[in-house]
Amino acid sequence: QEEVRFQFNSDCEKARKKALDYIFDYKGVKSVELENSILIVQGEGLNEEEMKRKMDKILLSPKTGFLSCLTPKK
Repeated sequence: QEEVRFQFNSDCEKARKKALDYIFDYKGVKSVELENSILIVQGEGLNEEEMKRKMDKILLSPKTGFLSCLTPKK
């Protein structure tokens, strides 16, 4: 079983939910644990680089990430 760890310190609820949805839907994920702002994902056949790119995109995206939580809605 493989283990992948992500920094998961976004305060934006929308970004956190989208990131968790992505992780739980990822093929091969068996368990997910959050410990001290570190998301620990365990499973089979996990592509760490692909997962990290997508997580960075979600958590740092101006539409769903941290910056969008600071931007007033129009």
